[in-house]
Amino acid sequence: MNNYERAHAGPPRCKRTKTFSGQRGAQVETELSAFEQLLRERGAKSYLEVGCKNGDTLHRVVCSLSPGALAVAVDLPASRNNERRLRRAVDDLVRRGYFVKLILGDSTQRGIVQQVAAYAPFDAVFIDGGHSYDVARLDWENYGLMSSAVGFHDINGIEESQDRKGRPDMEVPRLWRSIKVSHEVREFIDTEERVGIGVVLK
Repeated sequence: MNNYERAHAGPPRCKRTKTFSGQRGAQVETELSAFEQLLRERGAKSYLEVGCKNGDTLHRVVCSLSPGALAVAVDLPASRNNERRLRRAVDDLVRRGYFVKLILGDSTQRGIVQQVAAYAPFDAVFIDGGHSYDVARLDWENYGLMSSAVGFHDINGIEESQDRKGRPDMEVPRLWRSIKVSHEVREFIDTEERVGIGVVLK
């Protein structure tokens, strides 16, 4: 287990969100609830999520919006199980009356960005895809202009931990520090888990 995995493995399980998929939640309840409240305060009716994994954050956030809201989900599934769970979450949202577009592919590729841009602008964007500095920066550059409220997950994670090949896999805090120097931001960081959601407000 690498440092990133250890950071997301605890402490207490009860603080993680309940999930639609039944898998362990990636989000901390207090952080995600605060993010949802911000979107409600801003009257968000359209939402883009980059990096959806099992679709749990997508499902939770979109269900907090009014029925009929638009959601676009972008993901490069790590496994067939991830894709199956994500599609199940999307299908359930559609049944609930939301308009959801699922785009599968690498979020940094021009063709994927162009597909997403066809639905822009969005009232809110949430970036939780690749956690290396370069990938997170590209997602910010590609999708940050599509909304006046851009959220990031893991702004306070363990920085520069390594994947199995020895490459940095947690550099979002580094990117976040550079962004917040010149933007108005809100930060939601649980006092115990301290993973963090940060939102750029324009």
